[in-house]
Amino acid sequence: MLLAHEKRQLQLSDQTVETLVAAYTWLRDAVWDGLVKPLHAGFLRQRLLRELEGLDDRMLADIGLSRADINTFVGRSYRDL
Repeated sequence: MLLAHEKRQLQLSDQTVETLVAAYTWLRDAVWDGLVKPLHAGFLRQRLLRELEGLDDRMLADIGLSRADINTFVGRSYRDL
């Protein structure tokens, strides 16, 4: 939020400040939901995939997976992020 002296210096009305704050909030949320969040989920998905693919078959069996299950498991793990 703009400080009072900044608001006076720019000669902005309360309505203009509220509009700017709403636009900033919308843009921040749109960038987060549309760009940052999907990129982060993609990085996490790739990391999990690499880690699981690096395990031997016995270790995968210990956690209840087979090599054929890895892609399905990773896809389900990050579907709702």
